[in-house]
Amino acid sequence: MGKSRVSLVDIARKTGYSVMSVSYALRNHPKIKESTRAAIRKTADEMGYVPDPDIVKLMTRIRMNQKIETRSFVAVIDLFEERKAFKADPYTNTLIASAEERLEKLGYQMTRLPVFQPRLSPQRITSILQSRGIEGVLLPPFPTELTSFRMDWEVVSLICTEERFHDPGLNKVIPHHYSNMVLAMQKVRELGYRRPGLVSCRNSLGRDNYAWFGAYYSYLRDRMEAEAIPPLPEGNDPREMLAWYRRYEPDVIIVTEDWILEAFLEAAGLRMPGDCGAISISADFGKLSGVKQCADIIGSAAADILTAHIIRNERGVPTHPKTMMIEGSWVDRGTVRPQGESARAAKKIHAGRRQSPRQRTRAKA
Repeated sequence: MGKSRVSLVDIARKTGYSVMSVSYALRNHPKIKESTRAAIRKTADEMGYVPDPDIVKLMTRIRMNQKIETRSFVAVIDLFEERKAFKADPYTNTLIASAEERLEKLGYQMTRLPVFQPRLSPQRITSILQSRGIEGVLLPPFPTELTSFRMDWEVVSLICTEERFHDPGLNKVIPHHYSNMVLAMQKVRELGYRRPGLVSCRNSLGRDNYAWFGAYYSYLRDRMEAEAIPPLPEGNDPREMLAWYRRYEPDVIIVTEDWILEAFLEAAGLRMPGDCGAISISADFGKLSGVKQCADIIGSAAADILTAHIIRNERGVPTHPKTMMIEGSWVDRGTVRPQGESARAAKKIHAGRRQSPRQRTRAKA
């Protein structure tokens, strides 16, 4: 017969504290002094205590299904300088809306805390969090121009959805940039393209920890018999992009931001997908085919992790930060050739019969 499970009542009898105090201590609740928490946890470990997973699942189900009158609060930090900019960015707006919906189901209420309208000091931010009873903070994607942000990290549970944030190191939920570029390159290969070109805007450099460039070069080297066209790392200027296109003549262009192509296509007089295919690696919104980063899934996952931290009373900066990366999904909006044309396109390429847009222009002349 197996050994009986150690209960909270057993630990309470051994330590001399109430069952409620033992429960709070094992959940690392700040109501109990740190020295008392440490003593109770030590006794629990010595007695071989482990939480009952069936009870944990039952309590989670009860919390999710019951109508909760008293809610816990979570803050999303608004890091935009302008008041309307927070909602103007569709990716950030979708991520936050999804997180808020998930938090609502878990019994939490989200509140927005603008820290630059007016600019708040770290001490003032801490005061607001504590006075409002906020237990968790979600850091959304940052504005491009922002390089740092400071607050008292130890007073709340934290989750970050911004790749570039490294000081301090926080637990994160972000797009799987490497996997998403591999997915885009797989589509490039399946559709018969053989001269892909990558264009990144200045604002995207480093935001993906250079995973896009790494995946792009690795896929070309290992899986495609394709010429490696040098990427255009700062494709903000349509004239520079047009010069790059005329020099290397890619048959499909992969961009990190949809807007990069708008002015370029007009200047080049190109048609999609007839003259050149177009793929966005950030295709959650816009008109290009490409890989959706799934902002809604990222927001929901961030809410799940944040509430788990709150329940376990895990506050402040983690000793070893963990990152969850969400893989994207392909969406076809008609800016690449149809699947059925890929075999014919590949035959033309290998036979040397394919002409570039510039060659077609010369032929007409």
